[in-house]
Amino acid sequence: MATNYIISIHGRGATHAFLAAAETDEHMADRCMPALNAGFEVFVFRIEPSQHGPEFTPFAPTGSTHLRRVYHLHDAHEDFADEARSIINRLEEHSEAAAAVYVTEVIQVLMEEAKRLNASISDRQLKETTSEQRSNPEPGQVS
Repeated sequence: MATNYIISIHGRGATHAFLAAAETDEHMADRCMPALNAGFEVFVFRIEPSQHGPEFTPFAPTGSTHLRRVYHLHDAHEDFADEARSIINRLEEHSEAAAAVYVTEVIQVLMEEAKRLNASISDRQLKETTSEQRSNPEPGQVS
């Protein structure tokens, strides 16, 4: 079942808002990648009823529906480069032999995470391809 989202895209002196539907939060984020790659900052909000009563947000307009921020997509290359430099700077507090062990450990953890993420992406793409094939069978093919 599709979920409804509000997408807010900021940059270049403008703000754009869109209503969209997707099967999952990840699928919606994938669909926002062209805006992110074009240099925009993207906020993805899921439209959903609040689990909290009106006493939790007394300032909300009467009859409004809550939005739950799912993602704040932005160009994070510099953020992650800074994290890597921070790790390297902390290594200077240790001997070269110890630092080499720590760097190897960090790389192993990051490689495991990269493998997990790539597998998840591949699984999602396979499911989408299979779903599309079922939805659009070749002529003469029974679905």
